[in-house]
Amino acid sequence: MFRLLLFLISILKTNAYTNLWKNTWIPIAIIQDTDQNKIHSTKILNKDFVFWKDNNKWSIADDQCPHRAVPLSLGYLDNNKNLVCRYHDWTFDTDGKCVQNKMVEDNKTNIRSCLKTYISKEENGILWCWLGDKNITRSIDLPIEFQNFTNFITKEYPIDYEFMMENTFDPAHAIFLHSGYFGFNRKDATPIKHFIRKTNITENGFILEHSESSTKTPNMIGTRKFIAPFTNSANYFKNNKQIQSSLLFFIPIKPGYVRVFGGFKQNLDILDKIPLIKYLLASIPDFYKRLLFHINSYIIEEQDITILNPLKSKNIFHSSNWKKIYSLPTKADLGVVNFRNWFDNYSNSSIEWLIPPYILENNNKIYDRWNSHTKNCYTCQKGIKLIANIKKILITNMLIFAIISKYNIKLIYISIINWILNIYLDKLTQNFYIGKHSFN
Repeated sequence: MFRLLLFLISILKTNAYTNLWKNTWIPIAIIQDTDQNKIHSTKILNKDFVFWKDNNKWSIADDQCPHRAVPLSLGYLDNNKNLVCRYHDWTFDTDGKCVQNKMVEDNKTNIRSCLKTYISKEENGILWCWLGDKNITRSIDLPIEFQNFTNFITKEYPIDYEFMMENTFDPAHAIFLHSGYFGFNRKDATPIKHFIRKTNITENGFILEHSESSTKTPNMIGTRKFIAPFTNSANYFKNNKQIQSSLLFFIPIKPGYVRVFGGFKQNLDILDKIPLIKYLLASIPDFYKRLLFHINSYIIEEQDITILNPLKSKNIFHSSNWKKIYSLPTKADLGVVNFRNWFDNYSNSSIEWLIPPYILENNNKIYDRWNSHTKNCYTCQKGIKLIANIKKILITNMLIFAIISKYNIKLIYISIINWILNIYLDKLTQNFYIGKHSFN
């Protein structure tokens, strides 16, 4: 009888953990980086989903045709923006109903011929989905400073969810790992003297507050709010004035891989004192601002990848083993301790995958920018086409000037400049495909 009781308790706990990961809004895609005329696929918690848009709304469904289980993401959209399976042309509307089966004379379909669809919502420039109980949906919980924010970016990383998440609760690592970039310098490091948890750890998360790890920012205070299980927001204040904010979502894709959605805000009041620079920045079209932001956003992240990726291959973290493996003696480590305690107590030290994981893939291409971001980013794909068109113009100019120059020194110089620009654009294009780690 006692064993039966323990078994029932374990089932209830498993259901609670699963609901924790499903009964919440999950970001799927950045709207302005998603081609709305195509079918898209995504993986969440080790399960494949397909999503597409008709003229009015987005639809999200299991990426599996009810007929023969092939991926629907390999299909196409008909003129009515219905999803058509490539295998036998079974056709589904935005509600998942099978509206056409060409092998059925009267075109009647049964319930098993329909797709399982999920609730979706478009908000803050992001497409969201709700994978859990449709009867208990709630509003999307975003920090107030990001209520009207839309400039998010998303990438995939070959790192486990828990390592990426605990990394964001470690404010001390940046001044060392990222030294030489974005104002970080290990020579400025100083112990974090103030680090407290402002709320209790609950199923829904917790809030932390800490001082900074740099002598250059002695009066800066940071707060970090964990909204379980995917969201971590950070705010930095100096003399009670908000300086910068970040909002990060960490979505487990499959074992060893996480998708990150990030938004960043900086207080640029200083530009009010330099009107010319403010005007010049405002005059840059939004597309080019976003493209430059995407290109330049890899440096910090690829440093994190270099450090964190090897942890998954060691396969040493099970249950609460982190308490034996980690040495966490300082106040700077309290963020990691609090996250790990939440992970142990409210998620059973594991992720509740929608489909049980199989063999962990060995991925050597940890700096693969194409698969982690570019292939799903309409902005970066447009950037590649733009660079390709500029290169065509440069090559055409080189050929023309080479023919008509007749030792005209000015035309020769122009040809050389065209050649140098072409080489630079080749290197710039590589930024969309492959990265590298770089430390100072």
